Amino acid sequence: MAYVSIQEAAKLTGKSIQSLYRHVNNGRVSRHDDGFDIAELMRVYGPLRNTGEIEVDVSFNNERLQMLGRENEILRRNAEQLLNDKQILYDIIKKLESDKDKLYGIIDDYKRQLPAPTEVTTKKTKDKHSLWQKIFKKSGHLLE
Repeated sequence: MAYVSIQEAAKLTGKSIQSLYRHVNNGRVSRHDDGFDIAELMRVYGPLRNTGEIEVDVSFNNERLQMLGRENEILRRNAEQLLNDKQILYDIIKKLESDKDKLYGIIDDYKRQLPAPTEVTTKKTKDKHSLWQKIFKKSGHLLE
C-alpha cells in the first residue's frame, strides 16, 4: 500500500485540504497514521490527477518483509496443526459413535435374555380391616 500526505492527497484528488479533513471526519474517506492510501483515494474520488511532483514511497523495509514472512510461516503451520487436530477430533467422534452403537447392541441382547415381566401378586391378609380399624381394634375401641 502506498500512502501520501494530506497535501499530496489534495493535489491528486483536486480537493482542498479542508475538504479532505471534512471527508475524514464524516467517514467518507479513511486516513491512517502513514497518511492516505492511494487505493482508498481512487475508490472514493475516482481517477487521480497525474502530477509528476508527488513521490510515493512504495518500498518496504527488508527487515519488515522478513518479519512478515516469519509471521506468515507461523500462521501457516498453526493452520496446518488446526486442520490435523480437527481430523483427530472427527476420528474420536466416529470411534465414540461406534462404541455407542456397540453398547446399544449389548443392552438389546441383555433385554432379550431377561425373563418376561410377570404380575406382582400381593400377599392377601386374613384380616381385611382398614388401617384405622386395625388401630382402633388394637386399642379396644373398635365397634363391630
